[in-house]
Amino acid sequence: MIVFAARGAIWWELKQGHTPTRCVVFGTLVLLCVYAFVWAGVRLFFRQDLIWIWQKEFEASLQATAAMYVELGLESAEVKRSTDFIRLFFMYGAPGWLLALTLGLSLAVFLWLRKRARHLTGAEIPIPAFNRWQLPEYLVWPVIFSLVFILLGSRGVKWAGWIGFNGVIVLGSICFVIGLAVTGFLVARWKLPRFVRVFGVMLLFFFPILIVMLALLGLLDTWWDVRKLRAASLGKE
Repeated sequence: MIVFAARGAIWWELKQGHTPTRCVVFGTLVLLCVYAFVWAGVRLFFRQDLIWIWQKEFEASLQATAAMYVELGLESAEVKRSTDFIRLFFMYGAPGWLLALTLGLSLAVFLWLRKRARHLTGAEIPIPAFNRWQLPEYLVWPVIFSLVFILLGSRGVKWAGWIGFNGVIVLGSICFVIGLAVTGFLVARWKLPRFVRVFGVMLLFFFPILIVMLALLGLLDTWWDVRKLRAASLGKE
């Protein structure tokens, strides 16, 4: 149902000849409305809160996993620190992850539908190759505001910390995609062999800090213009 809702929304936007960004954003908004409708429907007709059920199941699974690691001999204090981090990262940041995944789903549906529906007006609007994707400059400000809100949260303003943390998750995910685009551009320029590329992808699974570094690269590309794309476009003008 979710995929069909995204397909219908993006199809409509493509039919109207709107830009790729608007198509993805509109598809995301429609999916968020679907989520809200499903939650309200279950709450109204079945007297169940899906969010509370998910939180309860997540906490039970987390506690069971923590108990298993303690039984295996790990220090309980270390296990508690890990569970607190996981709880913060996934439960406190659940709205941010939901929005980030929804954006990714809308983007995937858009790219798929763009190839399947070339006759639609919006599908004729050109988009650059992936390794030339850029972060819109105006997104830098939400990143800054999110960091400021996190700082306020550390000073005791809980609602600001919650907004800032979830904002960083969403914007960080976007920056990560741009970081992949920058890396792909550099890999193509340097003509690195295929096994190096595969090894680099494998490193992402074993060293999560590389994901953060790629997100920072995507953000810094806004100022540094690592690929010299903005300089080239200004030169053409």
